[in-house]
Amino acid sequence: MHGRLEEFLDALRQGPRDLDEDTQLWFVDAIDYEDDVYADPVEILARSVSNICPSLAARLALWYLYHDGFDAALAVTMKVLGEKSNDHEAERLRKEKFGDIVEALQYEINEVYELKRDDEEEPARAKEDVKEEEKTDGKK
Repeated sequence: MHGRLEEFLDALRQGPRDLDEDTQLWFVDAIDYEDDVYADPVEILARSVSNICPSLAARLALWYLYHDGFDAALAVTMKVLGEKSNDHEAERLRKEKFGDIVEALQYEINEVYELKRDDEEEPARAKEDVKEEEKTDGKK
């Protein structure tokens, strides 16, 4: 992981704190949801970023879900949403945050789907290219 991100992780190991959204988005880009090697950073971020943004929460939730951590995925999502309130404005913001999380998760799922589809289509395209080259070579 990038040295600057390691510095943030070291600071977060000392206790919860806020991170600006740009830094949180760096972590979103850095964490591969399929890779076990990110277990420690994911745990630190989920536990210690006190102002977690929906995009980071979605990436962490996706990592947890991929690694069979449903309860942890739910916990990090709830951290963004906060506690249910009787205050109308607080509930409106809570619903808005939920929408942001769903949107971020949809983006993550679409990215995963596109990558997998590209991986599946690549061998088929390679075979088509070979056949096309054989046809072209045969005409010469």
